[in-house]
Amino acid sequence: EPKLAEPGDGLGWIEMFILRGIVKSLLMRNLTRELVLKKAGAGTEALESRLVRFKGEDLTTRVLVPRPWFVEDSSRYWSVAMLFRHIGKVNGAVAKAIEVKFSLAQETSADSRQRLRAVKPEVELNRILEIESFRHSVERLVNAAKATSVQDLENHTIPHPWLTRLTYLQWIWFC
Repeated sequence: EPKLAEPGDGLGWIEMFILRGIVKSLLMRNLTRELVLKKAGAGTEALESRLVRFKGEDLTTRVLVPRPWFVEDSSRYWSVAMLFRHIGKVNGAVAKAIEVKFSLAQETSADSRQRLRAVKPEVELNRILEIESFRHSVERLVNAAKATSVQDLENHTIPHPWLTRLTYLQWIWFC
């Protein structure tokens, strides 16, 4: 079992600068519901197309990878199923926030770190079943976005541990 940093320990300052300065400021501006829903569909298709490369046990075999840019150290010893579980958990949390029109006005860094830990996949739930759960999470997120006014999608925010506050539209784009 490799020794990795704790969930929530974050990224380096250069990565944070790039995420906030380029990704958030440039790539996430002028988003529309149509654009983020199109991106959600394209992202899901891309993941699904890559999924066919893996068979049976390969989906649940954890692999230690060198830390890529924009990925926290604690997130680099996962299986394919664990990755899908993580994305599904984030999708579900964002969908739930949209469904109940939830915004986090004030959140401490400790709260944010706790939320970050909550979306990490549990090793004991490393199952192929997580892929189907992911598919449902995408459907729920898309349906929540379609059922919500553009004004709410643009005005309600939820903090992201590295990107600061994101609107619902930005979250859907990020997901």
